[in-house]
Amino acid sequence: MLTIVVHYDETPQDWNLIERFFHMGIHSGKLALFRHQANRNAAYQYLVNKVYEYLNVNMVEKWQLVWMMNISQEKDYRKRLSSQLGEFRKSFLSRLQDRKLSPEKVFVLALDGIDREEGGAPLDDFLRDVWTLDIHGYLPRKPLGDGNLFYLGEIEALDASWDRSALDLRQAGPLEEPTESFLQLLRMQVDKVKISFREILADKRKIEQQYACDPGSVPTDVLFENEIRAVEEGFYERINRIMVPPLSPKLNEYLPSHELKAVLKELMGTKVSIASYVFIRVPYPQEFAARRVRTLLKVAYAINAIALNDPVSRLWQEGNAYTLDVAFRERDLASLFNRYITRLYICKSRIEDSLRNRRLDMAPDYAPWTSLPHGREALEEMNVPLPKLRRGRYLQFEQQFRIFEDEAREMMNKRDQRVLYLAKEGMRKLDIQKKLKEEPQAFTKEEPEEIIRRLQEEIAVTRQELLAEVPHTPSSLSAWNDYMEQTKQDISFQLRSMPGARQIGWITFIIGGALLAPAFVKWNDAAPAAGTGGLHPVLVYGVYPAAAAAAVALCLRLSRNMIFDAVKRRSRRTEKRLDEMIVQQDRTQKQYNDYLNRLYKLLKLTQRTHDVSRLSSEKAEENLRLRFHQTALEEAIDIGKRLAYLLNIGVKEDQGRSLENWYDEQSWFDRDATAHPVYCPLWEQPGVEQDGDAAAELVVGLSRDTIKGALIYPAERVICEHDRVYRL
Repeated sequence: MLTIVVHYDETPQDWNLIERFFHMGIHSGKLALFRHQANRNAAYQYLVNKVYEYLNVNMVEKWQLVWMMNISQEKDYRKRLSSQLGEFRKSFLSRLQDRKLSPEKVFVLALDGIDREEGGAPLDDFLRDVWTLDIHGYLPRKPLGDGNLFYLGEIEALDASWDRSALDLRQAGPLEEPTESFLQLLRMQVDKVKISFREILADKRKIEQQYACDPGSVPTDVLFENEIRAVEEGFYERINRIMVPPLSPKLNEYLPSHELKAVLKELMGTKVSIASYVFIRVPYPQEFAARRVRTLLKVAYAINAIALNDPVSRLWQEGNAYTLDVAFRERDLASLFNRYITRLYICKSRIEDSLRNRRLDMAPDYAPWTSLPHGREALEEMNVPLPKLRRGRYLQFEQQFRIFEDEAREMMNKRDQRVLYLAKEGMRKLDIQKKLKEEPQAFTKEEPEEIIRRLQEEIAVTRQELLAEVPHTPSSLSAWNDYMEQTKQDISFQLRSMPGARQIGWITFIIGGALLAPAFVKWNDAAPAAGTGGLHPVLVYGVYPAAAAAAVALCLRLSRNMIFDAVKRRSRRTEKRLDEMIVQQDRTQKQYNDYLNRLYKLLKLTQRTHDVSRLSSEKAEENLRLRFHQTALEEAIDIGKRLAYLLNIGVKEDQGRSLENWYDEQSWFDRDATAHPVYCPLWEQPGVEQDGDAAAELVVGLSRDTIKGALIYPAERVICEHDRVYRL
């Protein structure tokens, strides 16, 4: 069962010395500490909300409450014990009940620092009056101020209105059925008491009404109308009861002041205030530090006993007032403090060693660049042979050239698409690599700022290289198409304008025949020319036309050869252009690979920059936490030594070399000074590794039982005797 401890207003002096005895209970989920700040606006509502939130978040169904308070020494009637308990019930418990989260049991642990007589009455006169008011509900004497509290003198003045001599039970007849005359006489006596009581109440209401318009100026000793009305109704109920048969045989001894005292005790005394609580008073000597600290240590062990002992909490009965005392096994208590402080020294020494070593590895150090992930992947070979140009097969060449163009275009398109595919695949790999975490190779003592500056310079250079060489979309195919369009037209024109052998023969024959035709017409009429040896003139003069025809044939042949060579040169240029396109595609692929590698490098450099910053920040934060624990351990050592001194325990200042060498550095990074077990003196004591290993006797009144658990070590006995100060 969870035990919630609430400090009312300010914590006691030196409370910080014993708070560490609660850490184990808090860490194990058996304890939870809250503080009620009375000077805060809507303080009770804020506290109710915090407790409600804690119970809901931790899904707590059953819990008990320890309400810690101080019995006030202020000269203020409103701060008396019964008033504080009434305010606690109205403003805190009632609101929890409205939310269906009432505790199973409520313990009120009251620190009593008032100097008292042996019988329990305070030595101070005003505090004695307050104590009497708490016990009986009225003051022993008339208050000096302008208040309207009931006091003993006016209460006993009611007895003057009651004439006991006028009431003779011998004249009443049977008590079960008294005579009417006796009842009439009894009513007259009661009416006289009521008249006197109304006069008392009228004076009190008159005082109360003086402050009704200005509640802020109400003195501390003023009863409000609701309180006056409650007393009035209670008193009337009691005094009217004596007139109801059967009459009391002790009517001759009856005094109305006794009835009013009983009403005031029930309505305004501590009896009704603690009727539903377990009230434990703790004598608290504030002036003496050693006694004060030992008392607070007893309080801490009493709270741990309550937290551990929910199965036998039946020993504490609601409506009873107890006085607390705790007995310790002093030798075990001394051993506890020696081990605790020695353990603190061990941890402090190990943390200091860790801080010294961590100065040498502040920043992460990564492996140098070895290889980039995007290597060049060879494209498919352009195995498209150029057709050979043969004489006499020009039309076949033109057809083969068109086939060559289509195959080259298809192959070039495949290569362009392959370049784009490899680029997209590289981007996909980059996206995957972006999510991969690169672990540092080691840590270096170099300053993180210097590493970050160097990485940022490299990032700037890589970014400039990226901007300077941004790859473009492959354009080889479009360039090839443009080139081939003109080439096809030129080759087609040249091939079709080239004269064939048959064309040359016919042209030569026609030209020769046309030139020789006249000569053949006059063949019979012509005589042999002189000097020709008798040759016919046609034969002599036909040489020239024949020579001309031969010249024409030769020219046609030469032009044919020239066109043939031009087509051949064009074909070679096409082959060279194709090689250039292939080289351009390979160059484009290389540009994509280089661009992806630079992107990868830029990504990794950026990640390294962030990692250096993050890991360095984490290292710095871890160092900060270690320094926090170093300071906290120093404070814990000082507190432990002071506590041991005040408890008169001799502590040996051990630097941690006489005990086992244990230390877990990681445990200091995710725990604060309340969660880490080393700060709790009860942690890892010899022989109490488990809850059942430590035991103490619980004495509540005449009842006894045994409580077990490491939280109670090394208490020997927890004693709750019936209180003699607030006797109920």
